[in-house]
Amino acid sequence: MKAGRWIFSVLKNNRPLARQVGSRIYPISIPQDAEYPAIVYMCDYEPADLNKQQVATADNVKLTLRIWATKYTDCETIDELVRDALDFNDAGGAGITAEGVTILVSEFAASKDGIDETLENYFREMNFNLREKL
Repeated sequence: MKAGRWIFSVLKNNRPLARQVGSRIYPISIPQDAEYPAIVYMCDYEPADLNKQQVATADNVKLTLRIWATKYTDCETIDELVRDALDFNDAGGAGITAEGVTILVSEFAASKDGIDETLENYFREMNFNLREKL
């Protein structure tokens, strides 16, 4: 259950994305004084084999990723870059390994827009389904 390491590595090492957000990619929550744009990610894990008939070889991971920006157009731009980096990133079924973690499948599931009216910042929340090799 280390998909967060993989996510951070893949996003951080994507040059077009790094030009937009730098290293402002955070697990679970964004620091209070962080600059924008920034990305926050969270993972929910469950066994790939819910019947528990054998030793687990993979977990299903529900990734929620939120892009924060002061301009809506930045959310759109970063959304495209994140999707390019993560959607169907599976090396033809062999999986992609980063930071010692292999993700067998990564696929885009949904997204939605929002705004924090108090801070006047926009966000785009993206959901991906991943399968992490154990």
